[in-house]
Order: sequence, then structure tokens, then C-alpha cells
Amino acid sequence: MSIKMNHYSHDKKSREQLILKSVTLQILMTKKNLTTTQ
Repeated sequence: MSIKMNHYSHDKKSREQLILKSVTLQILMTKKNLTTTQ
């Protein structure tokens, strides 16, 4: 049971990191696009 909980929390953490990475990437891309269009 505890192992399952640990695995779940770890999975949640990695998923959050993935979301953070993609969001950061999108922000970087939009900033790049904004600077290139100006």
C-alpha cells in the first residue's frame, strides 16, 4: 500500500514537471514570436 502511494506521488510529481516544462516552452515560444514580429 505504501509503495503504491509512493509511486503515485512520484508519478504526480513527474507529470507536474512535464506540464511546467511545456508551459515554460510555450511562454518562451510566444515571447520569441512577439520579438520577431516587432
